[in-house]
Amino acid sequence: MDATEQEIFTIINNHRQQNDLPLLQPSVNLAYIAHTHATDVIENDPDVNGGNMHSWSNKRKWKPVRYTPDHAQA
Repeated sequence: MDATEQEIFTIINNHRQQNDLPLLQPSVNLAYIAHTHATDVIENDPDVNGGNMHSWSNKRKWKPVRYTPDHAQA
């Protein structure tokens, strides 16, 4: 995780601790996927044509997915 991602992770865990919830453990794999997805959303705007920001573009080696409010393609 970069410094910003680590800061967000810490804020989330502080909130969880204040609400007597178990702390989350960092995951290198999950952080990588989250960072990759955020970059895809910013650079490739995959949420066009009725999708939302959970969508993935067709610009890389993954399978593109268009998530819609009805979850028809989820």
